Amino acid sequence: MDTLIEAIKKSAPIMQSVFPFDCMIGIADKKQFVYYLPGKTLKHESPVGEMLKSGDGMWEVINEEKSFSKVIPKDVWGVSFKSIQVPLYNEKNEIIGALGFGYSLENQEELLFAVESIASVANEVGSSSQELSSKATIIDERLTNAHENSKSMVENLNESDEILLLLNNISKQSNLLGLNASLEAARAGKQGLGFAVVAAELRKLSINSVEAVKRVQNILLDIQNKLALQEEALKHVENMSEAQKLATEEIVSSIESLGGLTLDLQELAYKI
Repeated sequence: MDTLIEAIKKSAPIMQSVFPFDCMIGIADKKQFVYYLPGKTLKHESPVGEMLKSGDGMWEVINEEKSFSKVIPKDVWGVSFKSIQVPLYNEKNEIIGALGFGYSLENQEELLFAVESIASVANEVGSSSQELSSKATIIDERLTNAHENSKSMVENLNESDEILLLLNNISKQSNLLGLNASLEAARAGKQGLGFAVVAAELRKLSINSVEAVKRVQNILLDIQNKLALQEEALKHVENMSEAQKLATEEIVSSIESLGGLTLDLQELAYKI
Protein backbone atom coordinates (compact mmCIF):
# COMPACT_ATOMS: atom_id res chain seq x y z
CA MET A 1 0.00 0.00 0.00
CA ASP A 2 1.25 3.47 -0.85
CA THR A 3 3.04 5.36 1.94
CA LEU A 4 0.78 8.40 1.42
CA ILE A 5 -2.32 6.35 2.08
CA GLU A 6 -0.68 4.86 5.18
CA ALA A 7 0.21 8.36 6.43
CA ILE A 8 -3.36 9.58 5.93
CA LYS A 9 -4.72 6.54 7.76
CA LYS A 10 -2.52 7.32 10.76
CA SER A 11 -3.44 11.02 10.76
CA ALA A 12 -7.20 10.46 10.22
CA PRO A 13 -8.07 10.20 13.97
CA ILE A 14 -6.20 13.48 14.59
CA MET A 15 -8.06 15.21 11.74
CA GLN A 16 -11.36 13.93 13.11
CA SER A 17 -10.61 15.13 16.65
CA VAL A 18 -9.75 18.70 15.59
CA PHE A 19 -12.61 19.07 13.11
CA PRO A 20 -15.42 21.16 14.67
CA PHE A 21 -18.26 18.96 13.35
CA ASP A 22 -19.04 15.27 13.69
CA CYS A 23 -17.37 13.57 10.73
CA MET A 24 -16.36 10.25 9.20
CA ILE A 25 -13.36 9.50 7.02
CA GLY A 26 -12.87 6.88 4.33
CA ILE A 27 -9.88 5.98 2.15
CA ALA A 28 -9.72 3.86 -0.99
CA ASP A 29 -6.95 2.75 -3.32
CA LYS A 30 -7.68 2.39 -7.01
CA LYS A 31 -9.67 -0.83 -6.46
CA GLN A 32 -11.30 -0.95 -3.02
CA PHE A 33 -11.97 0.70 0.32
CA VAL A 34 -8.97 0.32 2.61
CA TYR A 35 -9.89 2.43 5.61
CA TYR A 36 -12.99 3.75 7.40
CA LEU A 37 -13.27 5.88 10.55
CA PRO A 38 -16.88 6.44 11.69
CA GLY A 39 -18.11 9.54 13.50
CA LYS A 40 -20.18 9.73 16.69
CA THR A 41 -23.55 9.90 14.99
CA LEU A 42 -22.44 10.02 11.38
CA LYS A 43 -21.58 6.40 10.69
CA HIS A 44 -22.57 3.29 8.78
CA GLU A 45 -21.27 -0.25 8.27
CA SER A 46 -17.58 -0.36 7.43
CA PRO A 47 -17.00 -0.55 3.65
CA VAL A 48 -13.38 -1.72 4.08
CA GLY A 49 -12.66 -4.49 1.60
CA GLU A 50 -15.54 -3.60 -0.70
CA MET A 51 -14.64 -3.07 -4.32
CA LEU A 52 -15.24 0.31 -5.91
CA LYS A 53 -17.95 0.39 -8.55
CA SER A 54 -19.40 2.86 -10.97
CA GLY A 55 -21.72 5.31 -9.22
CA ASP A 56 -19.62 5.47 -6.01
CA GLY A 57 -18.15 8.86 -5.23
CA MET A 58 -14.73 7.31 -4.75
CA TRP A 59 -14.93 5.53 -8.12
CA GLU A 60 -15.84 8.78 -9.91
CA VAL A 61 -13.02 10.67 -8.19
CA ILE A 62 -10.41 8.09 -9.19
CA ASN A 63 -11.62 7.45 -12.73
CA GLU A 64 -12.45 11.06 -13.60
CA GLU A 65 -9.56 12.47 -11.54
CA LYS A 66 -11.58 15.30 -10.06
CA SER A 67 -12.99 16.21 -6.66
CA PHE A 68 -16.55 15.30 -5.80
CA SER A 69 -18.91 17.05 -3.38
CA LYS A 70 -22.53 16.33 -2.55
CA VAL A 71 -25.06 16.98 0.22
CA ILE A 72 -26.71 13.77 1.40
CA PRO A 73 -30.26 14.44 2.73
CA LYS A 74 -31.39 13.31 6.15
CA ASP A 75 -33.82 10.71 4.85
CA VAL A 76 -30.95 8.62 3.42
CA TRP A 77 -28.97 7.88 6.61
CA GLY A 78 -31.03 9.67 9.23
CA VAL A 79 -28.43 12.45 9.42
CA SER A 80 -27.88 15.06 6.74
CA PHE A 81 -24.24 15.52 5.86
CA LYS A 82 -21.91 16.82 3.20
CA SER A 83 -19.73 14.29 1.41
CA ILE A 84 -16.42 15.37 -0.12
CA GLN A 85 -14.03 13.09 -2.01
CA VAL A 86 -10.67 14.15 -3.41
CA PRO A 87 -8.12 12.22 -5.48
CA LEU A 88 -4.80 11.21 -3.98
CA TYR A 89 -1.58 11.43 -6.00
CA ASN A 90 1.90 10.05 -5.41
CA GLU A 91 5.16 11.90 -5.95
CA LYS A 92 5.01 11.11 -9.68
CA ASN A 93 1.61 12.80 -9.86
CA GLU A 94 -0.04 9.46 -10.49
CA ILE A 95 -3.46 8.87 -8.95
CA ILE A 96 -3.26 6.19 -6.26
CA GLY A 97 -6.66 6.43 -4.60
CA ALA A 98 -9.13 8.79 -2.98
CA LEU A 99 -9.92 10.35 0.37
CA GLY A 100 -13.55 10.59 1.39
CA PHE A 101 -14.68 12.98 4.04
CA GLY A 102 -18.22 13.38 5.35
CA TYR A 103 -19.30 15.90 7.98
CA SER A 104 -22.62 16.42 9.69
CA LEU A 105 -24.83 19.36 8.71
CA GLU A 106 -26.77 19.18 11.97
CA ASN A 107 -25.11 22.35 13.28
CA GLN A 108 -25.76 24.09 9.97
CA GLU A 109 -29.44 23.11 10.13
CA GLU A 110 -29.69 24.38 13.71
CA LEU A 111 -27.94 27.61 12.68
CA LEU A 112 -30.27 28.03 9.71
CA PHE A 113 -33.29 27.39 11.93
CA ALA A 114 -32.01 29.98 14.44
CA VAL A 115 -31.30 32.49 11.67
CA GLU A 116 -34.74 31.96 10.14
CA SER A 117 -36.32 32.39 13.59
CA ILE A 118 -34.36 35.61 14.13
CA ALA A 119 -35.37 36.83 10.66
CA SER A 120 -39.03 36.03 11.38
CA VAL A 121 -38.93 37.81 14.74
CA ALA A 122 -37.04 40.72 13.17
CA ASN A 123 -39.74 41.06 10.51
CA GLU A 124 -42.50 41.00 13.13
CA VAL A 125 -40.69 43.51 15.34
CA GLY A 126 -39.92 45.63 12.28
CA SER A 127 -43.60 45.70 11.27
CA SER A 128 -44.66 46.51 14.83
CA SER A 129 -41.99 49.21 15.10
CA GLN A 130 -43.07 50.80 11.83
CA GLU A 131 -46.67 50.78 13.01
CA LEU A 132 -45.56 52.27 16.33
CA SER A 133 -43.58 54.93 14.45
CA SER A 134 -46.63 55.76 12.37
CA LYS A 135 -48.80 56.04 15.50
CA ALA A 136 -46.14 58.18 17.19
CA THR A 137 -46.31 60.56 14.22
CA ILE A 138 -50.10 60.74 14.52
CA ILE A 139 -49.85 61.37 18.28
CA ASP A 140 -47.29 64.09 17.63
CA GLU A 141 -49.64 65.76 15.14
CA ARG A 142 -52.56 65.58 17.57
CA LEU A 143 -50.45 66.99 20.37
CA THR A 144 -49.47 69.86 18.10
CA ASN A 145 -53.16 70.50 17.37
CA ALA A 146 -53.96 70.37 21.08
CA HIS A 147 -51.14 72.83 21.73
CA GLU A 148 -52.54 75.20 19.09
CA ASN A 149 -56.06 74.87 20.53
CA SER A 150 -54.73 75.65 23.98
CA LYS A 151 -53.02 78.80 22.69
CA SER A 152 -56.26 79.82 20.96
CA MET A 153 -58.21 79.36 24.20
CA VAL A 154 -55.71 81.55 26.08
CA GLU A 155 -56.13 84.24 23.43
CA ASN A 156 -59.93 84.01 23.75
CA LEU A 157 -59.62 84.33 27.52
CA ASN A 158 -57.56 87.48 27.06
CA GLU A 159 -60.40 88.89 24.94
CA SER A 160 -62.82 87.89 27.71
CA ASP A 161 -60.75 90.00 30.12
CA GLU A 162 -61.35 93.02 27.88
CA ILE A 163 -65.09 92.32 27.87
CA LEU A 164 -65.12 92.02 31.66
CA LEU A 165 -63.23 95.29 31.92
CA LEU A 166 -65.88 96.92 29.75
CA LEU A 167 -68.67 95.39 31.89
CA ASN A 168 -66.93 96.62 35.02
CA ASN A 169 -66.80 100.15 33.59
CA ILE A 170 -70.51 99.93 32.68
CA SER A 171 -71.24 98.82 36.23
CA LYS A 172 -69.38 101.80 37.62
CA GLN A 173 -71.23 104.14 35.27
CA SER A 174 -74.56 102.55 36.28
CA ASN A 175 -73.70 103.06 39.94
CA LEU A 176 -72.81 106.69 39.24
CA LEU A 177 -76.05 107.22 37.31
CA GLY A 178 -78.01 105.63 40.12
CA LEU A 179 -76.34 107.93 42.64
CA ASN A 180 -77.12 111.00 40.53
CA ALA A 181 -80.71 109.84 40.09
CA SER A 182 -81.06 109.46 43.87
CA LEU A 183 -79.81 113.00 44.38
CA GLU A 184 -82.24 114.35 41.79
CA ALA A 185 -85.09 112.38 43.35
CA ALA A 186 -84.25 113.85 46.77
CA ARG A 187 -84.32 117.37 45.37
CA ALA A 188 -87.62 116.80 43.55
CA GLY A 189 -89.38 115.49 46.61
CA LYS A 190 -92.67 113.73 45.83
CA GLN A 191 -92.31 114.53 42.15
CA GLY A 192 -89.04 112.61 42.12
CA LEU A 193 -90.39 109.27 43.35
CA GLY A 194 -90.03 107.80 39.87
CA PHE A 195 -86.36 108.87 39.85
CA ALA A 196 -85.90 107.19 43.20
CA VAL A 197 -87.20 103.85 41.90
CA VAL A 198 -84.97 104.08 38.81
CA ALA A 199 -82.00 105.07 40.95
CA ALA A 200 -82.51 102.09 43.28
CA GLU A 201 -82.72 99.65 40.34
CA LEU A 202 -79.65 101.14 38.73
CA ARG A 203 -77.60 100.81 41.90
CA LYS A 204 -78.92 97.31 42.45
CA LEU A 205 -77.97 96.40 38.87
CA SER A 206 -74.55 97.93 39.40
CA ILE A 207 -73.92 95.92 42.59
CA ASN A 208 -75.10 92.67 40.97
CA SER A 209 -72.98 93.38 37.90
CA VAL A 210 -69.88 93.94 40.02
CA GLU A 211 -70.43 90.67 41.87
CA ALA A 212 -71.08 88.81 38.61
CA VAL A 213 -67.95 90.27 37.05
CA LYS A 214 -65.90 89.18 40.07
CA ARG A 215 -67.29 85.63 39.88
CA VAL A 216 -66.59 85.43 36.16
CA GLN A 217 -63.10 86.82 36.73
CA ASN A 218 -62.40 84.13 39.33
CA ILE A 219 -63.72 81.45 36.98
CA LEU A 220 -61.63 82.76 34.10
CA LEU A 221 -58.56 82.99 36.33
CA ASP A 222 -59.06 79.37 37.36
CA ILE A 223 -59.40 78.38 33.70
CA GLN A 224 -56.22 80.31 32.85
CA ASN A 225 -54.31 78.53 35.62
CA LYS A 226 -55.56 75.15 34.45
CA LEU A 227 -54.72 76.00 30.85
CA ALA A 228 -51.21 76.96 31.95
CA LEU A 229 -50.84 73.58 33.67
CA GLN A 230 -52.27 71.85 30.60
CA GLU A 231 -49.83 73.73 28.37
CA GLU A 232 -46.94 72.61 30.55
CA ALA A 233 -48.20 69.01 30.51
CA LEU A 234 -48.60 69.14 26.73
CA LYS A 235 -45.03 70.35 26.29
CA HIS A 236 -43.82 67.49 28.51
CA VAL A 237 -45.85 64.96 26.53
CA GLU A 238 -44.62 66.48 23.26
CA ASN A 239 -41.03 66.03 24.41
CA MET A 240 -41.73 62.43 25.40
CA SER A 241 -43.53 61.81 22.11
CA GLU A 242 -40.62 63.22 20.12
CA ALA A 243 -38.15 61.09 22.10
CA GLN A 244 -40.34 58.02 21.51
CA LYS A 245 -40.54 58.82 17.80
CA LEU A 246 -36.75 59.11 17.52
CA ALA A 247 -36.23 55.92 19.55
CA THR A 248 -38.73 54.07 17.35
CA GLU A 249 -36.96 55.26 14.20
CA GLU A 250 -33.68 53.99 15.65
CA ILE A 251 -35.32 50.63 16.43
CA VAL A 252 -36.68 50.38 12.88
CA SER A 253 -33.21 51.19 11.51
CA SER A 254 -31.62 48.58 13.80
CA ILE A 255 -34.19 45.95 12.81
CA GLU A 256 -33.48 46.65 9.13
CA SER A 257 -29.76 46.21 9.83
CA LEU A 258 -30.55 42.98 11.71
CA GLY A 259 -32.50 41.76 8.68
CA GLY A 260 -29.40 42.35 6.53
CA LEU A 261 -27.25 40.47 9.02
CA THR A 262 -29.61 37.48 9.03
CA LEU A 263 -29.28 37.27 5.24
CA ASP A 264 -25.48 37.30 5.63
CA LEU A 265 -25.76 34.58 8.30
CA GLN A 266 -27.93 32.47 6.00
CA GLU A 267 -25.39 32.72 3.20
CA LEU A 268 -22.61 31.84 5.65
CA ALA A 269 -24.55 28.88 7.04
CA TYR A 270 -25.07 27.48 3.54
CA LYS A 271 -21.34 27.77 2.88
CA ILE A 272 -20.40 25.74 5.97
